[in-house]
Amino acid sequence: MEDVTTATMDSYDLQQYTISDTHTGRVAKLAKNIHELTKATLVGISKQKVEKSTGEKKWEVYPNLDDNIKLHSGDIVILLGNEDQFKRVRAYLGTVQGR
Repeated sequence: MEDVTTATMDSYDLQQYTISDTHTGRVAKLAKNIHELTKATLVGISKQKVEKSTGEKKWEVYPNLDDNIKLHSGDIVILLGNEDQFKRVRAYLGTVQGR
């Protein structure tokens, strides 16, 4: 079975990055900026939700993005790209990969 989670220089990978206050706002605007500046593609986001009955924090993934979803500091963007694109993403977002 092929390992699709690890990228080589020419292959593509999914990585996640935490959003800071600098990049909050509508998902459509951030997706456009990321693609124009880095050529990586935003394929989903993840938001932390608190379970009302237990108070437990859980991450919800949104793979089918509504352009009007608002991103807040601490939300996660899930990007498809290669290593060169992810270098530009890290520079643009000012963060390392992961949450």
